[in-house]
Amino acid sequence: MRHVQTPRPRAWQRIGPQQDPLQGPHQTVTRLTLACLPSLLIVSLATPLAAHAQGRFDPADVNNYGGSYSIACKDPAAPRLHVKPDALVFEQGGKTITGRQVQAAYSFYGNSPPPNYQVVLMSEVKGGVQMMFIIFGDKQGQYITLEADPKLAQALGAARTKAKYRYCDGPRANAAGASAAPAAGAGASTGKSASPAAKSAPGQEQHPSVVFHNPRFKAIYSKIAGPLKREVWLTTFEGPASFNANVVVDGAEFRVATICKPHDCYDHNAIFMFAEKQGLVYAKVNNNDKFTLVGAPPPAAMAELDRQWKASFRR
Repeated sequence: MRHVQTPRPRAWQRIGPQQDPLQGPHQTVTRLTLACLPSLLIVSLATPLAAHAQGRFDPADVNNYGGSYSIACKDPAAPRLHVKPDALVFEQGGKTITGRQVQAAYSFYGNSPPPNYQVVLMSEVKGGVQMMFIIFGDKQGQYITLEADPKLAQALGAARTKAKYRYCDGPRANAAGASAAPAAGAGASTGKSASPAAKSAPGQEQHPSVVFHNPRFKAIYSKIAGPLKREVWLTTFEGPASFNANVVVDGAEFRVATICKPHDCYDHNAIFMFAEKQGLVYAKVNNNDKFTLVGAPPPAAMAELDRQWKASFRR
């Protein structure tokens, strides 16, 4: 696509040696004046939002990823990112850049997500410019890296776009941990090309809610869950979740999704296959390396569950 070249607004000024919260003393800092953003951001998107598999930004996403993130949570002068129910916001020095039309793109990286990846939150800034918050999780908790359209990224500066913004709002900052990352990140992709028994089935919304919030899924699952009903995370489905794929196994079209026990994703996780038309629910559940098969899956479905589980949780 053609990018419209615009002159650098005067309000983006290089000012003399002073301390930038990101760069330290004796470095130059770019001053942000939001009134000039419209002229700066008259560009075409290199990658439209619709180009990636994505789902709506729903309450479960807000619960898992909402809040404030910063490179220095205790420093009010440091740049800060806010994940809100209806917006992504960059803030520093009382100035903000706001992205609307927020979407969660679990499958953004296809079959090759980066280590510790959880989800990409995508938004549009005024003028049609893309701003994305890429969420990861490690032993210290959740953090975000910021990516944006080239013009906006240039205006923000490399120090801001390459920084890690840590979660600042309380226990989740320490509790998210690296264990949450494999499910949300790896669960966004199928890991390998489809097995002979399964092939991609396009056209379905790619979000875990199409499985776990589906009334028919809940009705079927409640009849076959057995002792798993005692596991809260396997009855409320409120842990980290991701959509994997649509697959066809033995002629039935399944939606495949993952779920984890909050804060303990590596040792407590599950892969579910749901064929709404046929009324089938199959699952492979891992409770601290004790595996349970749900729904009496036939051999082809069992093989697909195993393949999807390994791609999601043991990459």
